[in-house]
Amino acid sequence: IGQPELADLMERPALRQLAQRITARYHLRPFTFRETQAYVRHRLQIAGQRQMIFTPVALRVIHRRSGGVARLINNICDRALLGAFGRTKRRVTAGTARQAALEVSGSAGIRRWLQPAAAAVLVAAVVMTAGALGTSRLGYVTTWWMHRLLPSGVAPSNAAIAVAPVAAVVAPPRPSPIRLLDATTADREAALASLLTRWGVEFQRRPGEGSCEIARRAGLRCLVRSGTWNLIRRLDVPAVLTLTTPTGERHYATVTALGADTVTLDGAPHPVTLPLNEVERFWDGAFVALWRTPDLAATELKAGDDQRRRVVAFQRANGLKADGVLGEETLLRLATTAAGARPSLSKATP
Repeated sequence: IGQPELADLMERPALRQLAQRITARYHLRPFTFRETQAYVRHRLQIAGQRQMIFTPVALRVIHRRSGGVARLINNICDRALLGAFGRTKRRVTAGTARQAALEVSGSAGIRRWLQPAAAAVLVAAVVMTAGALGTSRLGYVTTWWMHRLLPSGVAPSNAAIAVAPVAAVVAPPRPSPIRLLDATTADREAALASLLTRWGVEFQRRPGEGSCEIARRAGLRCLVRSGTWNLIRRLDVPAVLTLTTPTGERHYATVTALGADTVTLDGAPHPVTLPLNEVERFWDGAFVALWRTPDLAATELKAGDDQRRRVVAFQRANGLKADGVLGEETLLRLATTAAGARPSLSKATP
């Protein structure tokens, strides 16, 4: 299976020995529209999606723009899914498919580069008619055209702003999924390193050592769990969430503050605060947190003749299994109530 150019190349006399060693060949011709539909449906089913999330018109756009070539179908569909995800849409529309095809072909990048320049030229032309329009109307017309020409998130160029005192163009807020991705990393170790710094631990890795090993050297323990917001709220320490995008990619986000309905993530350059339900869409409950085993001598469960009785009382008061054993669950709960310096989600400033 290969490109037509490869078949022509293999016909060269200089490559005949290599060609003779190829025992099986297959040339995949461009798909028809029906084959494109079936191919996209099959790829979705392999990924676990049973419903067709591309509209019929979007599929026709994809087939037309790809020419039925499987490689281009893959690229356009992948980009279209990412575009729909960024717009928080449940289905890929024809408009999203067209934009994806433009970006795959490379022409979209040129168009985005030209738009700010075109806006600047247009504003300059409008300014020349300022006397006829008047200042207030000029500001209105300029602002309207800037919104029409500039892509989302692109600020007007300084040249366009300097020519006249026009109204400022405010970029629309970024969709929550995009803001969520701004606060994530695909590198799990980098996220855990961020977690270590919140405990005041310098990230100095030894050969073959992971973040949890570094934590143990600093007297901390890694807690790898699957749970809910309530569990993280009870632990009251920063945690790294494992998020999964619609395309199956893993991303990691560090929780630094947790409110009743919002969560604050450690983003760059600034923290990002989002509704809990926006994050839940991509979080299956997996997280990693760090904690320090409390010094029992400084707690109500210090050693003594009646320690078991006090442990049982503590467990019952905190909804734990009252077995009188100082296991991980009991120590975890004790760590959240014990005195001492530690990062806190409830006391953090969002």
